Amino acid sequence: MVEALIQHYHPCQVVSVSKEREPLRVTHMLNEPWKDVAVDFWGPIHTGEHLLVIVCKQSRWAEVEFAISTSARWWYRRWINLCPTGHTSVCKQ
Repeated sequence: MVEALIQHYHPCQVVSVSKEREPLRVTHMLNEPWKDVAVDFWGPIHTGEHLLVIVCKQSRWAEVEFAISTSARWWYRRWINLCPTGHTSVCKQ
């Protein structure tokens, strides 16, 4: 009876170890740096600001800047200045 209760109790299901694993998905890397990037805002940090984080997925190089705004207009201006090759082929959040 206790085991049946635990099997259907949501908090126990969330923290239990699953025997099934998700299949691996191969990510095809581009040959040029800064053509496939990941972009995200992180924060707010203790000062109330956010960080803009851009990672080149080919080289794993990260560019991090303090973000005075999370608006699209501000982000686009910083993107043009930070991205060494101009425009990328693939951008993921």
